[in-house]
Amino acid sequence: TGRPRRIGWFDSVVVRHARRVSGITDLSVNCLDVLSGLPTVKICVAYKHNGQILEHFPADLRVLKECEPVYEVLPGWDADTSKAASEDELPANARNYIRRISELTGVPIWLISVGASREKTIVLKHPFL
Repeated sequence: TGRPRRIGWFDSVVVRHARRVSGITDLSVNCLDVLSGLPTVKICVAYKHNGQILEHFPADLRVLKECEPVYEVLPGWDADTSKAASEDELPANARNYIRRISELTGVPIWLISVGASREKTIVLKHPFL
């Protein structure tokens, strides 16, 4: 469409919840290239509500509305990830970011999108094999 590709910080709390209630078995990380050039990247690891740290998704939407994200900050990377054709070609900090998402969610990553076109997809595990 020509419009800028934008994303927010990854929320591992909501993905853990989705895994519990929906049975998610694998993840696809999209728009990794959008994070290139940032000095740091963040992952939401918990929510803060009235001074209390919540590591699980609140059942009450009123509580959720009052929550603030608690972030883990990781080092960013300068290299252009859109040129990567395999996981090994990604910068070390990008690989660490992907690994950390999998650790926090308990779900393996099977696809990494590194660009806007379909050809810019790194397949770590084929979803239909």
